[in-house]
Amino acid sequence: GFYHTCGVTTAGNIECWGVDDGTTFDYGQVTGAPNIGSYTSVSAGYTHSCALRNNGNVVCWGNNNYGQTSPPPNTFVNVSTGWNHSCGTTMAGAIKCWGNNDYGQSAAIPGTYLDVSAGPRNTCVLGANGNIVCGGNNDWGQSSPPSGSFSSVSAGGGSPFGNGDYACGVTTTGQIMCWGSDQYGKASPPNAFYQGVSTGVNHTC
Repeated sequence: GFYHTCGVTTAGNIECWGVDDGTTFDYGQVTGAPNIGSYTSVSAGYTHSCALRNNGNVVCWGNNNYGQTSPPPNTFVNVSTGWNHSCGTTMAGAIKCWGNNDYGQSAAIPGTYLDVSAGPRNTCVLGANGNIVCGGNNDWGQSSPPSGSFSSVSAGGGSPFGNGDYACGVTTTGQIMCWGSDQYGKASPPNAFYQGVSTGVNHTC
């Protein structure tokens, strides 16, 4: 996330660490993490996090000023947290988002999809045919993905401090393509063949 990190232990518990010490950015995003249960994945956002249980339920904790930790009842296959919103893909391939929608980042994206990535002010989804669709703020072109066939997508960048948002995806031929802000070179990957990509605030791996 922005101020904290989370992981799933081999026992299926959630462990989080980082800022949760009574400061301005303390919303219980670390100490509020569930440490009992069978979880398969976790996503750390700005001041909140969400985790996916092995039964498909999503559990969120931390800042809920915009409803970003109040997921709708559904059975999900993945979950992704952004700045003040969260999204998940249902078993039927529908995208459900909850939380802040000031930029349209939580608006419904009709269709059937394989994956979703919640960015700071935008959301990107991966279609079954490899296409990427994004919605939300587009000040830097971060919601205008290139055409092509992709195997994964990650929406990142931005922050409350005004850094440029961007997104990247791995094509089915192993290249990384990025769109949006290239502040600090975060959207300029080195030449190589890739299997996955993860976007941060000001860097990409």
